[in-house]
Amino acid sequence: MTTDLKNSPVQTETADQMRKELTVLKERINSQQDMLERTTGFMSQIQSSLEQSKQKVEEKNKETFDSMRYAERLQQAILPSCDEVNKAFIDSFIYLRQCEIIGGDLAYFIEAEDSYFIAAIDCTGHGIPGAMISMMAHSLLDEIIMQHLVFDPGHILTELNRMLFSALNGGKKEIKDGLDISLCRVHKDTKKVSFSGARRPLLHLSIGASELIKATRASIAENPDSTFETIDIEGEGKNKFYMFSDGIPDQFGGPKGKKFGTKRLVSLISEIKMLNMKKQSEIITNTITSWQANEPQIDDNLIIGFCI
Repeated sequence: MTTDLKNSPVQTETADQMRKELTVLKERINSQQDMLERTTGFMSQIQSSLEQSKQKVEEKNKETFDSMRYAERLQQAILPSCDEVNKAFIDSFIYLRQCEIIGGDLAYFIEAEDSYFIAAIDCTGHGIPGAMISMMAHSLLDEIIMQHLVFDPGHILTELNRMLFSALNGGKKEIKDGLDISLCRVHKDTKKVSFSGARRPLLHLSIGASELIKATRASIAENPDSTFETIDIEGEGKNKFYMFSDGIPDQFGGPKGKKFGTKRLVSLISEIKMLNMKKQSEIITNTITSWQANEPQIDDNLIIGFCI
């Protein structure tokens, strides 16, 4: 006797169960597909939003870069030209390499009555803030020398200190940045040099002698009551003078990753002092570039040399 299982209750129940499971599985697949489609759409929106944001950032970066390039041209416009400085002295050079597009190191030169005034300005900051303060100092120096007719370097820096402190702080010590500076007055007729410095020295080289003349140990705009000393220098024959910011001495590099140092810079200049100023500038540039190697530049670099 045989049993027909074709429409048995067990088979019917199994088929129903399978249909239910298939229905649930389809629903899950449909749900997952729907979720995938929504996720894909959401991701597409995010990607589109990111691309728009990226485009806006790139446009803003370009605007900022273009503005800084224009600011660089403005800063360079007030820098003394080599021809201008060379007309005043037997020989000279100005080496300036900013850490960023614009910076806080600035060379200054002006002719007033019987004298030339030349200075190396070194703002304690760099980049845009440093550039703004240095250009303020440049403008104030013009005012002090050309309008107020103050010619003594110590008096010039004392007045610059008072005016810049007032401009930056309005009588309150709110802005920490100031600047260091070395300033020389060169008398046209006598060739006597009068020097005053705010934390930046003057290197004087003459036949058979060298002297690093120290500056007053106070920064400009640090204390409104600071005063600055004037040192008169007289020498026979060709005298060479060098002013520099702290960027080169503080630059890390070399085989042991140490600072270049003021002593090494003075030694280098003393070794090459018999060369013309253009050649000296090239040697100094190549030396500091080689010293720095793969180390990042940490500050603006400025050095001025002139011979009378």
